[in-house]
Amino acid sequence: MASDEDEPLIGENAPTYRRAWKEWKHRGESDQARAGEALGVLHGLIGVERDMIAALDAARSRHRDQLWDHLRTGHADRVAALGRAADGLGGLRFEGDERPGMLPRDAEDIEFLEGNALIEAVEADHCAVIDRYEEAQSSLGHHPTVRSLLEKLTEEARADAEEIRGHGGG
Repeated sequence: MASDEDEPLIGENAPTYRRAWKEWKHRGESDQARAGEALGVLHGLIGVERDMIAALDAARSRHRDQLWDHLRTGHADRVAALGRAADGLGGLRFEGDERPGMLPRDAEDIEFLEGNALIEAVEADHCAVIDRYEEAQSSLGHHPTVRSLLEKLTEEARADAEEIRGHGGG
């Protein structure tokens, strides 16, 4: 006789099981591949955003300025939005403070800069973030939900870049 541990939590005839099986059965391999591709792109963007947050933290530790706080909040909001999108595709979230180190000026570099050099470094990193968003949009043209999110986040990042440029000149 089988123990309770051997019994499935739901039977094959349960409505939830049948519906899930039918939905996944009709979901083709290409749909699953597209979701996997989108997850990879979203995770890459989360990593770049985390790099940018670390760079802004370094800038903030070097020179107290409300701009750094404002920009950091925007990047943290984008990480959250990207995480929710990844969740919606069935992906795993980044844990801890993983960062891939993909920006031209890393946080360890920025923490030693001052004045215009500091602003230029943050601006260069910000431009690299925008480039990654634009690459993501072009590679995910077939995924309308993710693409519309990326368009929105790209515009937010561009607006931030304008603030940085205005701050450097002022």
